[in-house]
This record gives sequence, C-alpha cells and structure tokens, in this order.
Amino acid sequence: MDYEHLNLEHFFARNHDLDKIRGRAQFIMINNIEKEMMYRDGEMEGKVNLTPYYYKNRSQAVSFIMMDYRQE
Repeated sequence: MDYEHLNLEHFFARNHDLDKIRGRAQFIMINNIEKEMMYRDGEMEGKVNLTPYYYKNRSQAVSFIMMDYRQE
C-alpha cells in the first residue's frame, strides 16, 4: 500500500458520511485539482466538493480512480 492510498484511507476514516458513499458506490473518482469526488451508485451519479472536509493530498496524480466490484 503506497502513501497516497494510506492517506486516502485516513481521510475517509475521518469523514464517515463520505465513507458511507464510498461503501455504496460502484465507481469513485477523486479529482485532486478541483478537490471533488465523483461517484456512481447504480443509476444515480453525484459530485461532492471536498474543500469543506479539508481534503489535502500530496500526490502528484491529477485523479484517483477507485472501483469496487461486488457480487451478490
């Protein structure tokens, strides 16, 4: 696990409402430049402004993409 990934885990652990979104969504992308999190939960798509959460990531990457596949 790299530093950026660990940093994101801590960020979500501190912000439970975002962690709930992350737990349900099939697709999440975090834009480091705009400080936004985009997600898709089934047919619903949403965007969350991360600035009020004091989101700060030292990664040089422009965006992180996280996908979670669940089989039921």
